[in-house]
Formats: sequence, C-alpha cells, structure tokens
Amino acid sequence: MPIPFLVAPALILAAPAFYDEKAVALLAEVAAKGKSLKSLSAEMTMLMTGPQPQKLTGKLLIKNPNQGRVELASEKAEKAEKGESVLVIADGKYAYSITGKKYTKEPVSPTSLWPFLTGVPGTDPKKFNHVGVEKIGEISFDVLEMKEGPRTLRLFVSPEKLIQRFVMSMTIEGKALGQELTLSHVQLDGEIATASLTLPTGLEEEKAPGSQGMDELSAKLIKVGKKAPAFNLATPAGPKLSLAKALVGKKAVLVNFWFVGCPPCRAEHPELQKLYVALKAKGLGMVGINQGDDSKSITSYLKSAKLTFPVVKAVPATLSAYGIQAFPTNYILDAKGNVVYSSVGFDEAGMKAALAKLGLK
Repeated sequence: MPIPFLVAPALILAAPAFYDEKAVALLAEVAAKGKSLKSLSAEMTMLMTGPQPQKLTGKLLIKNPNQGRVELASEKAEKAEKGESVLVIADGKYAYSITGKKYTKEPVSPTSLWPFLTGVPGTDPKKFNHVGVEKIGEISFDVLEMKEGPRTLRLFVSPEKLIQRFVMSMTIEGKALGQELTLSHVQLDGEIATASLTLPTGLEEEKAPGSQGMDELSAKLIKVGKKAPAFNLATPAGPKLSLAKALVGKKAVLVNFWFVGCPPCRAEHPELQKLYVALKAKGLGMVGINQGDDSKSITSYLKSAKLTFPVVKAVPATLSAYGIQAFPTNYILDAKGNVVYSSVGFDEAGMKAALAKLGLK
C-alpha cells in the first residue's frame, strides 16, 4: 500500500448478536457517499506515535474511479526534522509511488489513496458503536468506536458522511503505539486537472525494495501441464484435507493462496466465492491455502467474509512446492490434478476462460 500504515486498518471480526443501529446506518451512508463521489480534494495529515514518531503532511486528490494523487512531506513528529517526501499517483489502473526520478507501481485499488472512502476495509460495521459527537474547529463529527484486544479504532464522520479522521491506538508489550489520519479543508465534486493524475514523463521504473516484477514472480509458478504437488494440510478446525480428496468428482479445483492481512486477497475473495457458488454443482472445487494466520483468525475472517469454500493452513514445504512468492496466487487444476492456469493476483477473465475450457461456465 502506498500510504505507510503502522498496521493494516482492517480488523476482521465476527458480527455481534446485538449492534448499534446508528453506527451501522452512518457507515451505510459513508459507503453510499464514497461510491457516488465524483472527486475530492483535501489537505492530509498522518501522525505516527510511539518509539519512532513521524508526521506526514500534504495534499490528497481523488477522482473516481481509482484516480488520484497523494503528495506528502514527512518529518519527525517531535523534532520537526525533515524526512522523505512521498508522491503517489493513481491513473485508474496502477498506483505509482514516485521517489526522485524513479517509481514503483502496483495495481490500483480503492484503498490506494484514502482507504476510508467507503468505510474501513475488511471490517463489519456492526462492530462499531456510536460514542457521541465531537466538535473539531467549526465541524461537528459523529464518532464511531470499535475495541478489540489491545486496539481501539475511532472514526470521525463529517456531516457530508465522509470519514475525515481515523485514529488507532494500541499497546504492544507495554508500549503505546498509535496512528492518526486526518483530512481538512475538504472540497467535494470539484474539477481536478488531468495532468495532476498522470505519471510524469522521464521517470524510470524500478522494483520496490525486496519485491520482484510480475513476470519474475509468475516464472516461479508451476508450469501449465505439470502435475500439481500433493498436499495434506490441517483445516482451522483440525481435520486434514488432501489435494487428492479435493479432486474427487471434480472437473477442476481452484487453489487460492492467501492470508487475512492481505488487502488484494480480501478484495478477490467475494469474486472467488461467487465462482464457487455458481459452479460448485457443475464440478468446481476450491481450496484456500492460508499462510501464517492462527485458526481463530481464519475462522473469524471466513465467517465475516461469508466464504464457504474449504480452507487449510499452509506449511513451508507446500508454499515452496507451489512457487509462492506473493499473495494472492491462484492455480486451476484439471480433474487429474494437472495445472491448467496460474496467476499472481486476481485475473477474473483468465480464470473464467480456463474454467470454460474444462466445461465450467
């Protein structure tokens, strides 16, 4: 994610039996407003508190769908020492992070610029409570709060039904950490110059530190036509599920590698669930292979996201055998367990085309 979050904002939680109807209604209005918004411009501030405090200030421009610009200057929050500048431009297809004359890119998503335009990614609105109204300057904000373990999350909703302030505080090993994201001087549905949303010429693309290009990542996957490695892995509930069992009676099995804290994984899961529901009776099997999350977190997420396909817990040998270097990664196997399709990331058209060749459409 281009904006350097202290921790991922998504807190995947199961819905409570009783909930605050006012909070749910407000977040529904936030979602509707964000989807209908044509453009937004604002001043933006991000404050990180803790052992290494940091402050970033600058401007945010958003033009739906998925176009925009974030320009920030960072500084030490306590010493006011100048830090690095940050420039992110989204052109509708990619989000470009620019440093000097070089840039890295990743597929754009609704969370690339201002993650809270339509709510809080991955959270159930029923977990929030309306805790009052707080006036900041001349604006009165509805304040929503959610608590989970050591973390407290607060949202400040403006009269225009925008989340203009996000505050998270937490304590880890006795140390207080926090993050605040604030928008001010907000203007809605104004004109935004196309030039400000276009990648400047004369820049050189480079790989993000520690990352690999998509071609390089894809090259490490099992080749089409090869036999998929066998696995026999534990489900969150305990019993094991093998690839051989998943293939029984199926025309194809889609294998999805993912983890809870992965925004692109969460973004593709509703689409995978739709495929599973539509094609299960016709012979499609599906297995999600989770990397690194405990059983409780997996089960909570599956319930919250309403995913019904089987999930197992990865072991290093399985990740290595399947050439997994990035998440999400997807494979489609035929009835004999041979690879007919693979992708790093979600390619709906490619998946449907591969499934159609196996008689699933």
